Amino acid sequence: LDDQLLQKLLPTLAERVFELLFLRPDDFNGQDIANVIWSCGELQARGAPVSPLLDLLPVLSEVAVKRAAVMKEQDLSNVMWSCAMLQKGDTPVPALLDIMPVVSAFAEKRADTMKAQELQNTLWAASLIKDEVAVAAGLIPKLACVTLERSPTWIAKDVEMALPMIAAALARLEDRQQQPLLKTIAKRLEGTLGFMNVWGLCALKWSFTEVFQEVEVGDFRELLRAEVQRRGLSEELVLRS
Repeated sequence: LDDQLLQKLLPTLAERVFELLFLRPDDFNGQDIANVIWSCGELQARGAPVSPLLDLLPVLSEVAVKRAAVMKEQDLSNVMWSCAMLQKGDTPVPALLDIMPVVSAFAEKRADTMKAQELQNTLWAASLIKDEVAVAAGLIPKLACVTLERSPTWIAKDVEMALPMIAAALARLEDRQQQPLLKTIAKRLEGTLGFMNVWGLCALKWSFTEVFQEVEVGDFRELLRAEVQRRGLSEELVLRS
């Protein structure tokens, strides 16, 4: 949908969701809560007008805190990602600070059963909100440990999509305690660089050549430099990743 159509639809949609939240809050399951917050995060990431939906979030946060214990792994991951994106966006929502510690705590308990995309999104979110939410900061080592254990069994699609973002999240954190995971990421991805998406390639180039220069990863850095040069990608694009 374009911004003009969104501008017309959002007030009506927000009014209806608010009505449901007020009249039947117990009808909202984890997926419903995650979808509303995730939609806000997605729309804001697109630069779309989200103010009608943002007005819902204080009420939704109360419902989310009560329902966090029954959320599935995907719901927890989506809620964390969306909360983090909104908090770091142009219009932070203080009410979300009530959600994040609770959701982060349950995400830590469920980390062992998270899929690749769920681990990727949760770790990225935790890297964004670690300064505001102590529980999220404590979640990062657990997510890294699970990724280290499980990523060798991931299918190619999960490896190519999840591992670059996980490396970038660790680089944002400047987390040099995760060298075994970083070495695993380099080993799993060294044969995929020729057809990797631009964002993933740039994120890896920045992570391994600008932040984790001391981690022993064989020829991986040179392979990254060579592929970035082959595609003609600028240093500015790499840094923006």
